[in-house]
Amino acid sequence: MVRGWQKINSSWYYFDANGYMQKDWQEIGGKWYYFSPYDGFMYRSRVSEINGTMRAFAPSGQMIQGWTWDVYTDNDGDVTGDWFYANQNGTAYEDGWLAQDGGWYYINTYSGRMYSKGMYTINDKRYRFKKDGKLIIGWYQTGIYLDDWYYTNADGSAYSGWLPYGGSWYYFDDWGDMYGDQWVDNKYYIGCDGRMVSGWYDCSQKSANYSSTNWMYFNADGTKYVGWLPYNGNWYYISDNGYMVADTIDYCVSQDAFRDENGNTNWTEYNKARKASPRYVFDANGVMVTGWYHDIQTTGGQITYDEWYYSDSDGKCHDGWLLYNGAWYYFRKGEMLRNTYTPDGNWVGLDGVWA
Repeated sequence: MVRGWQKINSSWYYFDANGYMQKDWQEIGGKWYYFSPYDGFMYRSRVSEINGTMRAFAPSGQMIQGWTWDVYTDNDGDVTGDWFYANQNGTAYEDGWLAQDGGWYYINTYSGRMYSKGMYTINDKRYRFKKDGKLIIGWYQTGIYLDDWYYTNADGSAYSGWLPYGGSWYYFDDWGDMYGDQWVDNKYYIGCDGRMVSGWYDCSQKSANYSSTNWMYFNADGTKYVGWLPYNGNWYYISDNGYMVADTIDYCVSQDAFRDENGNTNWTEYNKARKASPRYVFDANGVMVTGWYHDIQTTGGQITYDEWYYSDSDGKCHDGWLLYNGAWYYFRKGEMLRNTYTPDGNWVGLDGVWA
């Protein structure tokens, strides 16, 4: 014969000192519990009507009265705790939203549990709550490095879309998360500080094992700029992905110009345009080069790349023979041939000069 608390087939029961199974209301250890008047199992994690009155019971089974902290074992077998709320007279709080101490809280009408530390969907709107259960309104910062930002409407519901704030534009997804270092519709770019970018933007990266120097450029309204850009007396080229072309040779043919309304690229026409287009040389700062350009690269003190290029005054890479300072050189789309025969059968030496 058993006495006290007993778990039988996933339900809890209570037996008195004489072994009798308890039913209905029982005060045990200063707390009130309710046991089925028919089967004797304990009510828990629920709001139920008892004798015409709605009552809320915590996961441990105790009846909730006012703010109630409940410690219980969850479905994973871990001991945890949550705050629950009911009216002071023990009747279930069924209004959902609760205004208290200058803030708003939400009480689950099916369990009496207070929502906390996360986002919840209530009446088709999303709301975020702090660890103490207080509804977040306006800006909110969180994350391990405090680099996650959220924003809500005045009623606490998650803000989505564009937000003008403090002279800048921000963008939020449907969960109220602020964009950072990412595109919006592949048309606008949001910087690492959450602001929409316009003009030049330094997107260089540097870490212990990697570093890169990159720049992007956008129109004044924040839309992506693609194509040639005159700036401070120099010419730059911004590629389809918004990045400035630098330290390379490029055909400068926009792929966007060959996409249909569904975003599909006509590769045949695109490759045809590249083949017919001249090449351009850009230095490490992204400036279009005219005249001679020596591209030399080293790894571990050893030269791994050593090429000479020449561009005409309009920036187009020279193609064919070039007479320069009394010597003849031959270029194939800007690249100087060395130590080989030219297409017309003439020999050029290591210095590129026709012998």
